[in-house]
Amino acid sequence: MGAAAARPVLRWFLALFLFGAWGQLAAAPKQAPTPATPPSLASLAQLIEGYKPDPQRVVELRRQLDTLPPTTDSAEALAAFHLERSRAAGELGEADRQLADLELAYAAIAAAVNDYGNETQSLRLRIQNELANTHMANGDLYRARELRLDMRSRQASLGWIIANNSLLARIFQRSGEADRA
Repeated sequence: MGAAAARPVLRWFLALFLFGAWGQLAAAPKQAPTPATPPSLASLAQLIEGYKPDPQRVVELRRQLDTLPPTTDSAEALAAFHLERSRAAGELGEADRQLADLELAYAAIAAAVNDYGNETQSLRLRIQNELANTHMANGDLYRARELRLDMRSRQASLGWIIANNSLLARIFQRSGEADRA
């Protein structure tokens, strides 16, 4: 028997072997993954006790929160100030103050934006994104949805568009409007 005649036979044996191996794998009993053991209260308490905030960072964030807004006619500078102050409030866990500063930043920059594609438009999208995320985190899905829908009409990069639509779909799903997602 020549090499050419042996090939179909080898292929047949290989197929039979693979089919048999597949059957054994398919027939093997499936084991459920073992669930992770939940952490004990002692381990959680140890984790919490182990966290020590940096006192210098807290002082710096407090100083940022106590800073007064600049007296300027520049909407961009005012919006950037409120954006940074809102981030400091967020790090300190002051959600109401964070939201108030983000709203001030958004109001300042919204009045200044008059054309697409410039630095002001980019700043507006960043502020609007943080504002929508903060509203979503605080449970105000209606306001988060309004902001995200408005962001759809803005000229932005493909990454912004994809991320915004993804978060908008999540908002629709969480608010019970999955059919709109």
